[in-house]
Amino acid sequence: MPPLSHPTAEQVRALDLFLTGESLKINAFAGTGKTTTLEYLANNSQARGIYLAFNRSIADNAAGRFPANVRCQTTHALAYRSTPSIYKNNKSKMSHDLNPNAVAVILNLEDLVVSSHFSLGARSRGALIRQTLKHFQHSDSLDVSINHVPRWGKLAALSKTELEMLIADATRLARTLWERMLDPSDRAPLGHDGYFKRWSLNDPEIPGTFILMDEAQDTNPAMLAALRNQDAQVVYVGDRYQQIYEWRGAVNAMERVTTKHECSLTQSFRFGNAIADAASILLRSLGERQRLTGTPNIPSKLGCGQPNAILCRTNAAVIDYVIQAFAAEITPHVLGGTTEALRLLDGVARLKVGQPTDVPEFFGFQNWQEVVQFSESEEGQHLRTFVRLVDRHGENRLRTYLTQVEQAEDVASLVISTAHKAKGREWDNVCVVDDFTVVTKDDEGQEIGFDEEELRLLYVALTRGRQSVQIPTELAKKFGIQQEYQPLRLDQLSSHRAPFSPRSKHRASPQPKKRLTAPHSKSNTSKSFSRAEPVAKESALRRFLKKLLG
Repeated sequence: MPPLSHPTAEQVRALDLFLTGESLKINAFAGTGKTTTLEYLANNSQARGIYLAFNRSIADNAAGRFPANVRCQTTHALAYRSTPSIYKNNKSKMSHDLNPNAVAVILNLEDLVVSSHFSLGARSRGALIRQTLKHFQHSDSLDVSINHVPRWGKLAALSKTELEMLIADATRLARTLWERMLDPSDRAPLGHDGYFKRWSLNDPEIPGTFILMDEAQDTNPAMLAALRNQDAQVVYVGDRYQQIYEWRGAVNAMERVTTKHECSLTQSFRFGNAIADAASILLRSLGERQRLTGTPNIPSKLGCGQPNAILCRTNAAVIDYVIQAFAAEITPHVLGGTTEALRLLDGVARLKVGQPTDVPEFFGFQNWQEVVQFSESEEGQHLRTFVRLVDRHGENRLRTYLTQVEQAEDVASLVISTAHKAKGREWDNVCVVDDFTVVTKDDEGQEIGFDEEELRLLYVALTRGRQSVQIPTELAKKFGIQQEYQPLRLDQLSSHRAPFSPRSKHRASPQPKKRLTAPHSKSNTSKSFSRAEPVAKESALRRFLKKLLG
């Protein structure tokens, strides 16, 4: 990033608008220095302010950079400070979270028979009620409504009457649970999202002359409601095209918020013009008129066969590439851990023995065969790749792979991640794989446009690379993006090559551990891996895993 003593013209413009004392919205593209710009604004004010972030590590990092007149904290920490002591004195009330079993016990839930072919166990009802409440807590609604009930798994296949019955039941019980959570003497825990929602509903006054809201595009409606009612100057900075968390209650604040002033940051300091030009093509497809420009002295290109990071749309693809990495004798790191993928496999194991699971993707299914059948339908096509992975390898073998990945990112020569978890991160060389479903089709299978949420996610993935990025050939052609496509050669990645940690300089690292590898063979050193050829020498892998698993 440019030093604060040498701001760009765009940053100077932002400062001029900030010094008016009126609220401001800064539309900032990928890599354009959002937090650096907020720091620049803060250093040019003597007034008392507050910097807000969602992530504690980001807030802690900002605390070491911002001047003493600005307090840096998370939005939840802000809410916690204002919570009455009658709640805070009860640590379990404040910090414990509700799991589906706890909800079932607290509400004395029993199995619910919706129809002759569909029923929910007490734990599954607890999971549905819990998520309904979470949706409410992230919203700006004053009460729980039917709109907060998720349409998980098999619910998409229910009749209108069945669905209405289930939604009414979940809404009623979620309201009851929320009332008990608000009661300081009740055993139902309020939890972090609970005390945040309570704070938002009570017209809070945020201390300070100005408020700096970082990554504002991910602000949920509950936080937006609190910010709208402030007398203080509010500065929202974010990238409206990096809003990718709609599924967990976030709204695009950069679209919703109206301020007296507005400006933009369009020069990226992360990559050069080649990547910036490709990103601008995606932005234009999203309706953006301004171009993202790169830094000319940073060399960058489109095309990458030996990446530092592989970015996927789904957890199923993450698992697939973990298998491919082990086949190439590489122990990869999975960004954010493997908890979500292992959760899916736990759900498979339960369903295969006829036990329902509260895993959202499998919600309402009574056994694994129902999931397999559902995955072949239009409503269930998002599960198709995962189902085929389980069918090909089995959940136990997949679990073995996932439990053997490298835990430390800084010693792994390859990082595998979903695009969601890669947001805010960057690597020198990035390969985006082909499980993104950007194109929308009509009932007859004809292309009719682009899915904006998927296109924003592709934009996020493409802008994670500093030196090179490769996107699927089909998508490159679709958008007219020129790239020097290179086959993904995991077998040629050097285990001695030092990785590039996100937002850090190149540094040497020890050789990664290889706790699980496929048997070495000459064919492995020359084979090109792709999704069409997921594992080299399947028979060799099968023999090896049989030996490994006894």
